[in-house]
Amino acid sequence: MKYSDLNNEQIVSELGRRLARARLNRNISQQSLATEAGITRKTLSSLENGSNFDVSTLVRLLRGLELLDSLESLAPADQPSPMALARFKGKTRRRAGSPRTPSAPAFRWGEDE
Repeated sequence: MKYSDLNNEQIVSELGRRLARARLNRNISQQSLATEAGITRKTLSSLENGSNFDVSTLVRLLRGLELLDSLESLAPADQPSPMALARFKGKTRRRAGSPRTPSAPAFRWGEDE
């Protein structure tokens, strides 16, 4: 499935369907998972039917479904390039740089003639 072709509501709905399938494949009732996640069964039902939810609810549900490690594929750890490692010598970046504007060519003797 190509998520970039979907709007936000469709993506949330697909995520809800996938969470419902994961719950059913593990033979867990909505009430049991909701209790494990610390949410109401109604909230879980709404989420599985495509209702918006917050990230903390998603984390709770993934923990209850024992799928929390799948977040690694959602936002993998940053792996700096070898050149960046050499340039920063182990320091982590704290700011993004601004695009550089092209500078005027350097002056050279004898070109002004």
